[in-house]
Amino acid sequence: MIIMCSPFISSREWKTGVGNTKDRGSWDTRKSGISKIASISLTAILIVIVVLGVYLVYSLNNSNGVTSTSSRLIDSISLAGFSLDPLNSNVSGTVQVISSSPLVRTDLYINGTFMGSMNYTRGLVTGSTYSMMYSINPGSMPMMSRMHLVAGRSYMITLMALFSDGTRCNASSVVVAGQERQMMSSTNSMMGR
Repeated sequence: MIIMCSPFISSREWKTGVGNTKDRGSWDTRKSGISKIASISLTAILIVIVVLGVYLVYSLNNSNGVTSTSSRLIDSISLAGFSLDPLNSNVSGTVQVISSSPLVRTDLYINGTFMGSMNYTRGLVTGSTYSMMYSINPGSMPMMSRMHLVAGRSYMITLMALFSDGTRCNASSVVVAGQERQMMSSTNSMMGR
């Protein structure tokens, strides 16, 4: 015997579980009407929940309805007009810097061999783009005195830069020793902190 609690069931039907067919038909009609109302209500509630969820996600991603963009510059360097003098082993050229924090040090590599470092103690311009002359000779980097540059030979010059916020990046250029300053393409790659 199935017992159902509903205000639409008479007390006689409640006790016996049996009713006349006329009452049974009206019960089925009321039951189908209630289930339609319940399914419409449930659908409406789900739609409201979805809309509120979408709005909440949107508002969290765009605080105050304004999309914020970062104006922080990415620290980077590039090389321009580098030359190698085979007579006195000088390396010179222009380093172009984009910085959001002060440049702390540059490390020089020639054909992958570490030549030495140049430290910058005074705070160079930050938050901007600037160029600086770079000129190194064997007197300032003793490792260079061991390197014998051959006129007409190609050399890969790489500068690795360290900025005060911990960002590291590098730039490379291929230079032919003994030739006039050349504008060679340089590569710049960011390395993690």
